[in-house]
Amino acid sequence: MRATEGLFPAIARQVFLAQKIEYAWKSPIKRLDLEYGVDALIKTPRKQVAVAIRIHGWKFYRHYQDLTLRYESLQNPRKQMEIQKSIARFMFYGWGDTDRPRLPARLVDWYIVWLQELTDAFRNGD
Repeated sequence: MRATEGLFPAIARQVFLAQKIEYAWKSPIKRLDLEYGVDALIKTPRKQVAVAIRIHGWKFYRHYQDLTLRYESLQNPRKQMEIQKSIARFMFYGWGDTDRPRLPARLVDWYIVWLQELTDAFRNGD
């Protein structure tokens, strides 16, 4: 969470023209994270945007260099995963320059994923 708060705001200002970021884990909107997979609300000049946020460590980038989103749980097939319950419009997906326990100082790569397009592709078998 500290890594997100340190690394995400500059990108949110650049991509979304963010004026304010409200993180679910630090505010009354915590329910949005628990029930709907929203990690932050971004206030832009025109509206609020719900965003899911993932920052992985260096080993994920070094070994895979791709996005990994679980659509179903192998342990509990009935459990709804974040991608299925999310009302977030976008997902910020980034990779830090180090692994835990150290916090990343910078991002080595990142993407903004349009979740509606992704879930539509899953449902259509694309």
